[in-house]
Amino acid sequence: MIEHTSALSTMLARLLCRLSPRLERSLWTRLALLLSIAILTCPSLHAQYEVGPPADRERFQQYMGRQDWIPLTCQVNHWPARLDYAFRFQAGYYLELPMKQYSGEKNILRILTRITPEREGARPKDLIQQLRLPPVPDKTRAVLGVDGGFMVGEGRFAVELLLADNHGRACRAHWSFTAFRSREEKRVQVALEPGEVQALNRLRWTDALPPEPAAPKLTLMLDATPLDPTSPKLHYFDRVLLLNSMVSMMQHVHYSEVHVVAFNLDQQQILFDEANFSDEAFRRLNRLLNDLELAAVNVQVLGDPGGHLRMLAKLMNAEAASAAPSRAVIILGPASRLQERFPAAMLDHASALPPVYYFEYHPFWVRNADFADVLRNMTQTCEGKTFRIHSPGELASAIEVLNRALAQQPRAAASAGQ
Repeated sequence: MIEHTSALSTMLARLLCRLSPRLERSLWTRLALLLSIAILTCPSLHAQYEVGPPADRERFQQYMGRQDWIPLTCQVNHWPARLDYAFRFQAGYYLELPMKQYSGEKNILRILTRITPEREGARPKDLIQQLRLPPVPDKTRAVLGVDGGFMVGEGRFAVELLLADNHGRACRAHWSFTAFRSREEKRVQVALEPGEVQALNRLRWTDALPPEPAAPKLTLMLDATPLDPTSPKLHYFDRVLLLNSMVSMMQHVHYSEVHVVAFNLDQQQILFDEANFSDEAFRRLNRLLNDLELAAVNVQVLGDPGGHLRMLAKLMNAEAASAAPSRAVIILGPASRLQERFPAAMLDHASALPPVYYFEYHPFWVRNADFADVLRNMTQTCEGKTFRIHSPGELASAIEVLNRALAQQPRAAASAGQ
């Protein structure tokens, strides 16, 4: 089976492999192919760029206009634009190629994409992605899958795609799509202008609002766990979900200073703790999440089933005892598989805690299978509020509620009980 990314994780350029046990009888051949796919994953995620210099644009046009390509066997699928958690529409494609076309070594693929807004005077946006394939065994029946994408504002767009290799072979595809907000998303302010096109990228901390001296100090706590609770690591989409959601929120919430904490409940570990968060700290956090391995758990952690509760209590008690308390504690992360009650007795100064808001992310397909996790239970113990997020529209609505609450909250409330 090909592991296909869901619509929610569109545009993640992943390389996947399908093997037939009946035809691929060599265990070593299968293992080599799987290792190859692991090697290929990283280039696919970061190789896309916008064609800029004149010489590159001229070469891009030569590729797109060339008519003597040898036909390449491939299948091109595409999906409709969907709003992401950075409030940008993402659209993209999924390519499948029989690997038997690439027996041997030194095989290079180039994916050229031209996206043109269908409106008068609009200029196309040209994107290119290059992939270098590992050695491929002869007579393989494996299928290579590549998916990639781009970001757009509202509007209708035409797409031309050319997949070409270094052997003079290519396949083409053309399609159109419309990016529009659903009824639930009508109140969402789209981050890109109508008809705008950008290469796929993540937000940066510099995309957030700048600090304002008169605004409140906030604490952001990230639950660094994958959306799929069985995953042994944070995948690209998991990191994008956490980091883009954090920046999206801070594009709409006023603040003077942000204290950022990242933790993992399964490992019972505080991974990151940075007061007065900055763009440099954001880059360090991104690297930490990229390198985080969740499969290995310390034996002491396995023997301490309540350790994650004490870790959470430590974080909340530190907030309550802070000499410079935050106006609010905002927790972001996927719903945890851990569902214990959080005892009120673990909080040393519950009355001194600032208001707690939990943004609990769920895959859109589990709307009717929603159980309280330990973070929601802790939020309830702290007399806070939980927002259950299944879509960007729900995130936007939750940010509106948070903004109103912060505006109505007296400035002295955060230090009450000190």
